[in-house]
Amino acid sequence: MHQIINENLIIHISHTDIRFDSRILKELNSLQMIKDKTINALGIEDRINKNKKYNSNIIKIETIHLKSKSLLFLPRAFLYFLNFIEANIIFTFKILILKPKIIHCHDTFLLPSAALINLILGSTLFYDAHELESNKNGQSYILSKITLFIEKVCWSRISLLISVSKSIICWYENHLGRKRSEVILNSPEISNYKNNLNNNKNYLREKYKIPEKAKIFIYVGLLSEGRNIKTFLEIFSEREIKDHLVIIGEGKLSKLIKRFSKKNKNIHLHKSVPHYDLVSLLKESDVGLCLIENVSLSDYYCLPNKLFEYMFAGLYILASDFPEINLLSREFDSIRLCKSDKEIIKSEIKNLISQKIKKYNNEYQSLSWKYQTEKLYSAYKNFID
Repeated sequence: MHQIINENLIIHISHTDIRFDSRILKELNSLQMIKDKTINALGIEDRINKNKKYNSNIIKIETIHLKSKSLLFLPRAFLYFLNFIEANIIFTFKILILKPKIIHCHDTFLLPSAALINLILGSTLFYDAHELESNKNGQSYILSKITLFIEKVCWSRISLLISVSKSIICWYENHLGRKRSEVILNSPEISNYKNNLNNNKNYLREKYKIPEKAKIFIYVGLLSEGRNIKTFLEIFSEREIKDHLVIIGEGKLSKLIKRFSKKNKNIHLHKSVPHYDLVSLLKESDVGLCLIENVSLSDYYCLPNKLFEYMFAGLYILASDFPEINLLSREFDSIRLCKSDKEIIKSEIKNLISQKIKKYNNEYQSLSWKYQTEKLYSAYKNFID
């Protein structure tokens, strides 16, 4: 028999440091509109971001320090296993004490803990798959199989499936079974707050001394393999190309980008920008680069947040010819599809350099975070009324 639960408590759990996870923060802020409910969040401390400031007092976010994370001398796979075991034990006990009405679980890492709480307490379980979790870039074959096994074991406990594209939702339903589901796009949350970046309309041109006649091609996101970043660097380092490439983000390829930027005055690396300020900064650019490589099903079915950030900034976009992006391009003419081939990308970029690029002022109401908030709120109302 299920124990008494706290009908007013909703808790979000994640293996990330939620204080710096833009998607989860947006969802948490959106759920503040639910009356008479307390929204809490429980994540895992990220030692890289632990010294950064977190600027919200509205949501109670607790971060857990995993002792096993300090055992860096261990093999990566074994270390991951220890992190997984420690995290799920700690989260299970903490959530048992809180007895929430709803557990909103982000990604697969903590799904066993959430499913166990559902079994013991009867708490409603939402599974928010930010990607196609068992088939994503950089994931080993063994981890992929373990992830899928966890999802299969926990699937019957899940009441609501949330993900970032319809194709990913369909994959889950085809492989694991139908669920009540909702697509919550990775749309940008645009701030009205004026800071030093969006007060200066020529910030990028002044910072990097970019001439007015030169076009700005921009890439935003994780600086890792599978994003065609090396291809961009090679193209813009060619002597005849005088237009500029600005890359915004952090990741493993930062050192490579810095090496190229030292040798080429038209290649620039900018540190990450808070998601709520990013669209204002992007408006200075001309072309957004969203050329994901087909290295996993998660990438193939993606609708990346950078795509929406470019769209809301009014940019022309060179994007991967993938199913979900293809559907979007049929509705909005600001998106030009491109195959992930170096020579084709080079040809497309050179064509854009020679053309006049217009700014787009499309109404993206159905893509806005405000609309995603309404969908998320409606999904929740089905379980709390």
